[in-house]
Amino acid sequence: GKTVHTIFGAKDSAKAGQLTLEIAEGATIGNGSYSNKTAAIAGSYGGGQAEAFNVYVEGGTVNGDIVGGAVNGSGHIDSVKIVVNNGTIQGGIYGGSKTSGSVDNAHIIINGGIIKNGINAGGTAGAVTHAQITITGGVIDGGITKGNAQNADVIIQGSDANITGDVEADSLTLYNVQKNMAVRVKSVKEITTAG
Repeated sequence: GKTVHTIFGAKDSAKAGQLTLEIAEGATIGNGSYSNKTAAIAGSYGGGQAEAFNVYVEGGTVNGDIVGGAVNGSGHIDSVKIVVNNGTIQGGIYGGSKTSGSVDNAHIIINGGIIKNGINAGGTAGAVTHAQITITGGVIDGGITKGNAQNADVIIQGSDANITGDVEADSLTLYNVQKNMAVRVKSVKEITTAG
């Protein structure tokens, strides 16, 4: 039931271990702007580092982007995990950074909820060594892009997900998808189907 402006995982010279953030029903997260980079939630600001930055959206409203990596400076996150089970993300989800920050592994899991501005596996700057996106449900407007991920795998399970826009990845796995998905596949090296 609270409203906060912006949440950072590790800020400035901080070196954190395992960080976990849960957004519950009724919560509202604002949307800040930092050197022309916007984020409601970001793993790093000003060079902050962490072993892991885990975000669970169980409800509520996030009024901007969720950025797993850095939104300011060149911070580093070893492991990013962003899980959306419910709620509304008014922006997009970025596995990586919007600045020169880096992420080793980013895993984005969408089980429900609404993402209004798509998913960017690697972010718009910096680098993500490996990104994986697993989708079992929810509404994703704006599609899925690889961004700055060196390797991006997309897995779609079941028929509960509604994706509008292109799907861009290195590999795409469709498991037990029983409906005609109105998406265009782009720059995919390997497609696997099962179930």
